[in-house]
Amino acid sequence: MSTSSIVVYGIVVVAIVGMQVIRFWPRMKSVPDIPFTEDARTTLERAAEEARLRGTAPISPDHILLALVSDPSSRPAQLLTQVGVDVTRLQAQLRTGLSSGDPGPEQIAPVYTARAYRVLEGALSEAASTQSPGTNSEKLLAGILREQRSRAARMLRDNGATLVVVRNASARLSP
Repeated sequence: MSTSSIVVYGIVVVAIVGMQVIRFWPRMKSVPDIPFTEDARTTLERAAEEARLRGTAPISPDHILLALVSDPSSRPAQLLTQVGVDVTRLQAQLRTGLSSGDPGPEQIAPVYTARAYRVLEGALSEAASTQSPGTNSEKLLAGILREQRSRAARMLRDNGATLVVVRNASARLSP
């Protein structure tokens, strides 16, 4: 991936500079730019790879959630397991729901759907509200739950994972 890219998708313009999202969307309120941690960058790279392998260029919240739960030992997967979500079943549901086509070419820079973009913005807001020094994969999970109209958020809610429940579980889970 390029260290500095600009992506236009619909009316959203996002500049990605070293995996720090700088957005230009006049209707959105300002959110501080907080750098992504290594685990969040890895998650976003896995989401991009999932989208590419399935032949879908834009990355959706479903791709991000699938990347978050693809490693059962990851903190988001542990949080979801702690609140009663069957992560293996969730992975299967996500894979079934995502379209499959011929693998696409490598992207110069990731392209996000408007909802995935709002997930990233929600993750940045979550990091800012907790005064976190970085936006980690746990904040990406919160970002998905904050984007309530996404299919990924509905799947999580249907399995008993709400933003409040996940935040409480996160506070109980040791760092």
